[in-house]
Amino acid sequence: MLIGHLSDTHLGAAPYGLEERERDFYRAFDEAVDRMIEEGVDLVIHSGDIFDSPRPGGDALAGLARALMRLKDKGIPFFFTLGEHDVSRLGGLPSPMLYQEVGLARYLPDGEMVKWGGLTIVGFHKRRRSEVQSLKDKLAALAPPEGKKVLVLHQGLKEFHEYAGEMNHLDLPRDFDYYAMGHLHDRCGRKFDELKGPLQYPGSTEATSLEGIREHHKGFYLVDLSGDEAKPEWMELKSVRKQASYRVRIEELREKVESLVEELKREGGRPMLHFEVSGDGEDVDQARVSAILKLLDGYDLYHDFDIVPQDGVEGRVLLERPPDIDEKMAELSGQVLGGKERADYAVGELLPLLKEGKVDEALESLWSAYKAERFGGS
Repeated sequence: MLIGHLSDTHLGAAPYGLEERERDFYRAFDEAVDRMIEEGVDLVIHSGDIFDSPRPGGDALAGLARALMRLKDKGIPFFFTLGEHDVSRLGGLPSPMLYQEVGLARYLPDGEMVKWGGLTIVGFHKRRRSEVQSLKDKLAALAPPEGKKVLVLHQGLKEFHEYAGEMNHLDLPRDFDYYAMGHLHDRCGRKFDELKGPLQYPGSTEATSLEGIREHHKGFYLVDLSGDEAKPEWMELKSVRKQASYRVRIEELREKVESLVEELKREGGRPMLHFEVSGDGEDVDQARVSAILKLLDGYDLYHDFDIVPQDGVEGRVLLERPPDIDEKMAELSGQVLGGKERADYAVGELLPLLKEGKVDEALESLWSAYKAERFGGS
């Protein structure tokens, strides 16, 4: 039995407001589906965040429908769980569920055992930090039958991401043959001694704006369950737009940019580029850097830059984060907002939405929290 495992496709995302970047997400997803068909998978598992928004636009809805119809034509079922981007905080039917209604996909009901052939699949949708303990309790109570088993989760594990991790691998049931994870956007995974099978995050199929502009390797897993042990094989996507980040001193910037322009004239591709520009004192100013980078117009899709005060200092928070920043943010938020629960909500739920410019969803979240009286009456 061969499984195609992907996650975090974020259909409908348009990083930096660029329509071409939105098309990149559809292109990457289409490539993943087509290659799974070519490889002869028996089924596909999606570990959540199918869409970038709980209210996807028509292009995103149609793009998913076309891909699912190609799978259905080949007799390949598509199983999925829900990520936080798939579910509106105001309730209502999540958009991916529409495809189950018309027979194009199968939702993995929360914690229920779904049988397909000789395989048992158990999925859980994304839990907020305040709900993680209840998820741990449900995982501890699982008693799946004999035979091949796959667990599907959209949660961060602390072993792979200190800041986005809500659980660790010891919270998971130990007797599954494969752990199909989602939520983390960089590919990662390992075989833990305490777990029967390998645990893998395929990562996102394209780079969202929160991942920053840097070199990315995106793809999915083919998981062979025909033997005694599951064997995941990484399949890198070829259609993903090139991105790169450069550190350069101001006096070398023009030469670097002119070299890149010549390279792009030969190779094409219109990449996403980021520059960290350093130098001495007044030599580095935004107007000068912008004028030089304007030479890239027409050859790249998008570029930006940070001015770095001195060599060796990071210009972007995403690239190197102080080890105690989350703890400090929570502490300060607690002091300002008057309690840990409010601070956890602000930092863990509200801030990520605002970082992505999703003001409407942030307002929905606030209204939902108010109606549920999550923080008392004050």
